[in-house]
Amino acid sequence: MIYKRGKVYWFKFVYNGIRYRESTHLTNRAEAMRMEARRKTEIIMGKTRKEAPSFSDFVKEFLIWSKAQNKSSTHKRYRVSSKPLLKFFRGRVSEIDAASVERFKVARLKECSPAGVNRDLAALRYMMNFAITQ
Repeated sequence: MIYKRGKVYWFKFVYNGIRYRESTHLTNRAEAMRMEARRKTEIIMGKTRKEAPSFSDFVKEFLIWSKAQNKSSTHKRYRVSSKPLLKFFRGRVSEIDAASVERFKVARLKECSPAGVNRDLAALRYMMNFAITQ
């Protein structure tokens, strides 16, 4: 579906249960429709999907980015919270799901207070949002 936001056209569609919504950066409707068709073809053919990095590699990349983007106290919070997250999550970033997060919460509650668990979860949520933008 093509629609206009401001002066440029955007498209959105669902494929295999995943919603795709992107700007075409184009002001011509016909060109935007062609771009949407190309993007759908890329997704269906599997050309745009990258291999998910390991969680440890991703956290290293996130911390480098965090140091450049955030205040030192915020970066320190993410660095401290990343240690128990790295100890628990060993696989790929794409393997983290709601069930594994719940298991992390239960395991982490045995080690620290609920406030500490919430801080770690907030850091994980920020990391996952960063992963989506990458």
